[in-house]
Amino acid sequence: MGYKKGIGIIYGDLGDDYAKIRKFKAAKTCLDSAMALGKDIGIRDLIRDTYCCYYYYDSLIHDYKKSLADYKMYIVYRDSLINSETDKKILSQQLVYGFKLQQDSIKHDEEYKESIAANNKRKQESIIATVSIGLGLVLVFTVILFYRFRIIKRQKYVIEEQKKLVEKQKEAVEQQNILVEQQKTEVERKNAVIAEKNKDILDSINYAKRLQDAILPSMTDIRQYFPESFIIYKPKDIVAGDFYWLAPIPA
Repeated sequence: MGYKKGIGIIYGDLGDDYAKIRKFKAAKTCLDSAMALGKDIGIRDLIRDTYCCYYYYDSLIHDYKKSLADYKMYIVYRDSLINSETDKKILSQQLVYGFKLQQDSIKHDEEYKESIAANNKRKQESIIATVSIGLGLVLVFTVILFYRFRIIKRQKYVIEEQKKLVEKQKEAVEQQNILVEQQKTEVERKNAVIAEKNKDILDSINYAKRLQDAILPSMTDIRQYFPESFIIYKPKDIVAGDFYWLAPIPA
């Protein structure tokens, strides 16, 4: 039928239902479509309701920063619509009041021609009507202010709840950081123990090398019998498992 507002409302409802059953990808697609239609045709109440659905969706996926931003946009559009309706009511009352004043003025002129006594009575009725309208306007503004106060109180409550949730998450992160630091300290302690053990082992190996160097015959002794000679002795590590020896055999 091409009824875009109806399509947008259905997309919003589908997005909200998908979010409730944890189908977040489908929910996001439907909500984006609803918002696009709302902005395309400029339907403010559709945009307002879609922001409300976004707020619920983002809270379910734990994107609290985006959820708070969506809630603020919902409040902006909701208050805008409320103010628009209030302006229409006030304008209507002003028109009624103006029309009544005009009628009173005509009636006043007609009755003034008839008698001064009727004129005084008419003035008294006009004053009563004006006071009544004034009291009515005061009552209307009182109701509006009361409604606004309730909205602000509700907003404050939501913000406080969000703040408590953020504080809990912050505490959880801090506890996690403390646990990581403890694990880091334990790893550093173990690394220090391993480094100490490695140092002891390396010292033992170096001591064994000095013993090995003392046992092996020197090049001076070898060249005494083999002047034109050399030895290639390169262990893979610090010490080797191979030994060479030289000893004269008596004839």
